[in-house]
Amino acid sequence: LYINIRGDILKIDLKNILFYCGLPIVLGFTISLLIGDNINYFDVIKQPINIPKWFFIVVWNVLYILSGLSAYIIDDIGESTKPFYITLVLNLLWMPMFFVLRNNIISILYTIIMFIFVTLNMMKFYRKNKISGLLYIPYFLWMIVGIYQTIGIAILN
Repeated sequence: LYINIRGDILKIDLKNILFYCGLPIVLGFTISLLIGDNINYFDVIKQPINIPKWFFIVVWNVLYILSGLSAYIIDDIGESTKPFYITLVLNLLWMPMFFVLRNNIISILYTIIMFIFVTLNMMKFYRKNKISGLLYIPYFLWMIVGIYQTIGIAILN
């Protein structure tokens, strides 16, 4: 697919975009199926911000798409997408860590580690391509909410 932007022709590889954006969505959905009823943990705990489950689904899908687009851009300029995969694996492991283990201290520490990796990934990608790094800002901000929420859950429960 080719797009003309102000006289510049950009080649877009739809297969790679679908891979980078679809992979996190498919894996996230698979993990949520595997943890099954454990996800109902949110229904029985006190939360500092009562965020409905549907909102998490929307936010995470948007974040997965943005991080996938970021990785696509990095891959397209010939740079390593390894930070994308590391962040994705950490993110996917958070769900069983939080919903199955239900250990608040481990969840807080793990969320902080994820925040550090998202921040490092955002900075690294920004140095390679500004748009790619900027696409991580919503993920960065959501991780701040995640830290607040995880600490709040530990305090309230």
